[in-house]
Amino acid sequence: MSGKMCGGMKETEAATAEVQGLIDKVQAEAEKAAGRSFEKYEAKIFATQLVNGVNYFVKVDTGSSFLHIRLHKSFQGAVTFSSIQDGKAEADDLAYF
Repeated sequence: MSGKMCGGMKETEAATAEVQGLIDKVQAEAEKAAGRSFEKYEAKIFATQLVNGVNYFVKVDTGSSFLHIRLHKSFQGAVTFSSIQDGKAEADDLAYF
């Protein structure tokens, strides 16, 4: 049995360059899911959840609004888009979805 435990979302923290790099990899899929192009695409905060890999929940500033992106990074490093919640405000809590 490995030393890693699966569980709920961790506390949110300020976005890092690594998190920005992850959301950059799924920007085209996020824009397709939202049905629009983003004038800005900047990670603000994020939280993680350890599963079979790591789920990332990221609040993204798109210039005109915010959205929440969920993506998955496998232990091998592959990054896949999961889903978005569009039409969010800066004050909206980042929660599991």
